[in-house]
Amino acid sequence: MLWLWFRLRLVSGVATAVSAVSVTPSVQWPLDPARRVPSQSAEDSQAGKARRIGMGMDQVALEAALHDAEQRLQAAVRAGDAQELDRLLDDRVIYTGPDGSTMTKEEDLGAHRSRALAVEVFDQQDLHVTVVDSTGITRVLARLEGTAGGHPFKARLRYTRTWIHADGSWRVLAAHASAVPDLG
Repeated sequence: MLWLWFRLRLVSGVATAVSAVSVTPSVQWPLDPARRVPSQSAEDSQAGKARRIGMGMDQVALEAALHDAEQRLQAAVRAGDAQELDRLLDDRVIYTGPDGSTMTKEEDLGAHRSRALAVEVFDQQDLHVTVVDSTGITRVLARLEGTAGGHPFKARLRYTRTWIHADGSWRVLAAHASAVPDLG
């Protein structure tokens, strides 16, 4: 829900603050080009497989569904698809931006509907998924580019989303974003 911070900056009349967090992406680990996530060593892959076997198939299915929900959320942001975002965001969702400001679901959907916020690039560089019972956490590092209120922005951000699983689907209940400086 990183895109909300850009909208917040626009609404509060501080569109220039968007460029203050502009950074060029720099990844210091090898990426699997097919998945755009860090490559795993054979040892890491085996350890992950062992954890999944110990968790049971229901847990594996929940993790896979949460991974899919995160990917759908990112695609909806890129497309400005407010209907899909509406399905993926819980009505109670609260987003906290890097400056501590908060935003609601309706404020976010309004920005996408009006195209006051347009994210053209959402380049996921890292994704971690954790599921415990009906609660999930996604941690994402991504490079974003787009326009907010007609002003272009570029940023590298890490954000954490808390998801709840109910009625057979994952929905975001809370999210937080932090700017990540260019390490290169």
